[in-house]
Amino acid sequence: MAGEIKFYTIRPMDYAIVTSVTSEAAGFPIENALDQTLTIYWKPTTAADQTIIIDLQNDLQERMTNAADRAFSSVVNWANDTWTAYALAGGVLSLAANASGQYCHLAAAGLTAFVAGKSYRITYDVDINAGSANFRTGTGEVIGTLVHGTAQNMVWTCTVASTTLRVYSTSADADIVLDNMSIVQTNDEDWYAVKGFAFWINNHATEFGAAHSAKLEYSDDAVTYTQIADLDIMDEMTYGIGEPLRVYVWGTAAQKRRYWKLTLHDATEIIQIAGIYLLCEYAPGLYSLYPETDTFDFGNVTRRMEDGRVVVDSGRRTPVQRFKRELRIFSDAKLTTLETLFQSCRGGQTPLIIYEGTDYLLCQMMTEELVVRVQDYQYYCVSLEFETLPYVADGDSL
Repeated sequence: MAGEIKFYTIRPMDYAIVTSVTSEAAGFPIENALDQTLTIYWKPTTAADQTIIIDLQNDLQERMTNAADRAFSSVVNWANDTWTAYALAGGVLSLAANASGQYCHLAAAGLTAFVAGKSYRITYDVDINAGSANFRTGTGEVIGTLVHGTAQNMVWTCTVASTTLRVYSTSADADIVLDNMSIVQTNDEDWYAVKGFAFWINNHATEFGAAHSAKLEYSDDAVTYTQIADLDIMDEMTYGIGEPLRVYVWGTAAQKRRYWKLTLHDATEIIQIAGIYLLCEYAPGLYSLYPETDTFDFGNVTRRMEDGRVVVDSGRRTPVQRFKRELRIFSDAKLTTLETLFQSCRGGQTPLIIYEGTDYLLCQMMTEELVVRVQDYQYYCVSLEFETLPYVADGDSL
């Protein structure tokens, strides 16, 4: 049997909690929600809606720091220098020139400074009624030429540090209308392409009510959040091999953002949380010959009593499963995806989640060396071996 295989890695991101209003019981602070040994957990003081906001500290936040400057909703940090006609009104910035080289600027107060050697993406809407214009830094470095349309973007690497942004006319008849601007840094952004959350529920045997859910949102500025999922916690709770009591909240597309908010709402009982992970998705290709090799290992614990009797206890409630998958990869891009996945697992140190269309398995990669067999042009075969993590009971280590 063959099918598409997907992997979700638990990236070793540098998380920081920026939540300030959510409750926490004495001895169970919200910081425990990020504990990945599962020996401690966050316990709110009430079943009321609880929110945790995580800052990835990845410099992917919005660089135009004032929302009004981005939407041109009011005059804050934009100012005219030499454009013949300049009007910031009605939620747009209208500019008209009678010579090339006229410009306006966004002041340093409204912009996180451009750093030499860093790359940035500028997103904007623009109506170009006539002529042409471009973006430049305050030092005169050309960023790129404006292109008519909505949600346009340009990526550029700064060579000389600058604290301001300029809009230049590059023709004498330039006539443009700007709206919805955004600037973000793009360095290493692929490492932060978050597809969803996974988290551990410590008091999993509790009934949390009929309407309780987990809502996932992202933000570029820690002020305005966009929702990508809102799922019933009990429905999403998993009980497969290596996967008990973990909840997955997925977005429809990966998002490269800095701030993430998880809200637990409408529960009738307190939800105790630990082991929050942000997950990145990889879909390198197809697997075949399923199952190629599956072995199960039940662990037992032997104890000798004071009277000499030997007692054997089950060391795990579910077995550890070791299995192989033969992957078929049909492009160089997909091969690069697999190579990046392999690197992110750090020799099996970082757990990953495998999804083959039914269950999510929490595993470690056991393959120590990635061997790629070339079958044909951009057609590769790779064999990988995995081992599921055992059942994690309260107080045990992941």
